[in-house]
Amino acid sequence: MRGIFLLCCICFLVPFWAFAQGEIEDTQIEIRKDIAIKLPEVAKPVDKINTPLKPVAPEPQTYSYTDYKLNLPDVDSKVKVITIKPDPLNQLYATRVSAGIGTYFTTYLEAWHTAKRSDKTDYGVHFKHLAAGSGPSSVNKSGSGTNRLEAYTRYFNEKYIITGDLMYNRERFNFYGYRFNGQEREISDDSIRQVFNNVRFRASISNNTSKNKFQYQGGVEFNNLTTAFDANESEFIIKGEGSYPINKESFISFGTENSIIQYKDTTTQSRVLLQFRPAYNYTKGKLNIKAGINLASDNDSSAESNAFRVYPNVVANYSIIPQQLTVFGGITGDTRKRTLKSLLAENPWLGVKTVVSNQDEKINIYAGLKGSTKAGFSWSLQGGYQSVSNFLVYLNTPTDSAKFSAIYDRGNTSIVNVNGSLGYEHKSGFVAGLNLNYNNFSTDKLKGVYHIPAFQTALSAGYLYKNKIGANLNLTSYSSMKTLSPTTGKEVDLKGFADLDLKITYHLSERGNVFILADNLLSQKNERYLYYQTRGIMLMVGGNYSF
Repeated sequence: MRGIFLLCCICFLVPFWAFAQGEIEDTQIEIRKDIAIKLPEVAKPVDKINTPLKPVAPEPQTYSYTDYKLNLPDVDSKVKVITIKPDPLNQLYATRVSAGIGTYFTTYLEAWHTAKRSDKTDYGVHFKHLAAGSGPSSVNKSGSGTNRLEAYTRYFNEKYIITGDLMYNRERFNFYGYRFNGQEREISDDSIRQVFNNVRFRASISNNTSKNKFQYQGGVEFNNLTTAFDANESEFIIKGEGSYPINKESFISFGTENSIIQYKDTTTQSRVLLQFRPAYNYTKGKLNIKAGINLASDNDSSAESNAFRVYPNVVANYSIIPQQLTVFGGITGDTRKRTLKSLLAENPWLGVKTVVSNQDEKINIYAGLKGSTKAGFSWSLQGGYQSVSNFLVYLNTPTDSAKFSAIYDRGNTSIVNVNGSLGYEHKSGFVAGLNLNYNNFSTDKLKGVYHIPAFQTALSAGYLYKNKIGANLNLTSYSSMKTLSPTTGKEVDLKGFADLDLKITYHLSERGNVFILADNLLSQKNERYLYYQTRGIMLMVGGNYSF
């Protein structure tokens, strides 16, 4: 007892003695929550399914993307409304609200709420409203808008992960591309009003451990789309993918997606598409090869092709100089699914009696080089040839110039593609990317390719100054296009155009910021589709707040 008492006295007196001797100085501890220790992730065999090829070696982050499968790039064909690219949600705060107001009577409101950290469950909700009350100054009744509400949940443990989400989306557009040959005519709001209501449900399950040799992921999805003109499309999807290792150098993989679609307009059309993609994957040193086939079967009665198809699926890359120079190439093919929903995403001004057909990508041959440098540059260059059936274009209907019809080339359409990209990243925080894409089309049954530019460019750059002021710039351009006049049937030239967007953000604190956004700074009266002129310069001011 005496020893314990003596030890307590020493522990009590030592701090006072040290203070008297001046040996303990004032110390300030800085807690940095913006620094995170990142450990390398252990790749599971299932990760190999998500990309055609296993990377030969890690590469620095790039800011451009090249689709080596040579699919035609999507073009935003909707009415030009200011787009808001959300900033990453600060993980310290579960809720964030963003709002803004702009020209053309534009209103914007968006909110996110996510669950706090949990080792078993996760959930979140998201709401978005973005609408413009008017369009180009020379065009009346050209407003548009979208409202979306979605929620997701996830449950996970040591063995598997279960996810589910539910989404409702409502979009409104007006058919404002009408022409009356100089004659005044009264137009009612109901006759030009188009509304899309889309409900989507998804659920999936996957294993959550690398201990099992068999890695899998599977799920179901249901979509229902209705329009203001009583068109209705329902789609049920079952899909999955998996992999199983053979040895340290190879594994087998598969992917499948099966769709049942029922489309009702003035008539009813039932469509089924079954797809299965087995493959053998091999990695040895600098070489990576994937060899397989793509199987597809459908009952697309509107397509002049066989119901069952077999396509090659062989892709490879070889790292000539690790992390600096890689050569790649492939020979593939597949059936590309189309739905009314996907067509309306490209062109929301489709009329009634729209014909929907899948695209038969018979052969796709491509090859190229990609690489990076220690100075922060990354680049890629590729070329390829593609032969497809049921190539799709949009043309104004002769009876109503404000509406479009989906027109297919039932023969073979040949496409020669050249694509190049360049990216740059500086340690100061400046990033930039440039993408150039050229396509040469040769149609069979169609006389030409309409409303599709041959040459497209995309330039983006971003910089954050002292973690206070951020600037993001995007420039997209399209070459001139051709189409057919709905009244004369003769070819019409649509001028090429460029669209310059700029967003400047000032961070008031870690919780909030304010921004100013400008779209179409060049104020070009673009016509992505005939008679559908886009808005000029659009400005928006707003802010974000997290709590």
